[in-house]
Amino acid sequence: MTLGCAVCQAPVPALPSALSVLQPVFERALQKQACDRQESCPQFVRALTGLLEPVSLRVSPPAVSASVVFFSASTGNPVRRCRLHCEGC
Repeated sequence: MTLGCAVCQAPVPALPSALSVLQPVFERALQKQACDRQESCPQFVRALTGLLEPVSLRVSPPAVSASVVFFSASTGNPVRRCRLHCEGC
């Protein structure tokens, strides 16, 4: 089947199982008839966020060093500087 025919006739492909909760929103967004789709982009976004809001992602912040290494423009040697801009650094 050519791509043009698939767009007009084939069903909406299934999302991977990890994203299956979003399937109904995408099925509606990709309907063949415009009257069957969401009326606007904000409506589409609200439908997506409505499904995603209950999901809480807990991400550990990356370890951050208190100092940063710069390279001297004149010598090219590494120079360690404090991220906090403390006196004496």
